[in-house]
Amino acid sequence: MKIPVKSNEKKYFRQVLEFLSPLAPFSTISGREKDVLSQLLYFNWTVIDLPKEDRDAYVFSKAVKEKMRKDLNISKPSFDNQMAALRRKSFITYNSIVPKFEIKNLDTELVFKFVVD
Repeated sequence: MKIPVKSNEKKYFRQVLEFLSPLAPFSTISGREKDVLSQLLYFNWTVIDLPKEDRDAYVFSKAVKEKMRKDLNISKPSFDNQMAALRRKSFITYNSIVPKFEIKNLDTELVFKFVVD
């Protein structure tokens, strides 16, 4: 079964997180944490051609984090709390997105394979 989903570059990452939200480990993150993680994934994707170290420096820079806060309309303390929660839940480290959670291109399909016992 294929279900097309209309999206754009900005909301794509939030939509992916929403689709994955019933599944572990995504089921552990709140709506606000998904908002912040989707912004991190979006800004990471915008510079995906850079080496990982340079991408991380860009995404976790003060200027980009300020842009994320503005886009999400949240205060610095609230943003910092969401970042701390994402670190505790191992989606990000101090200044890096955990590689297995990076989305490298937008031409992805989510495929679910159910294994029935």
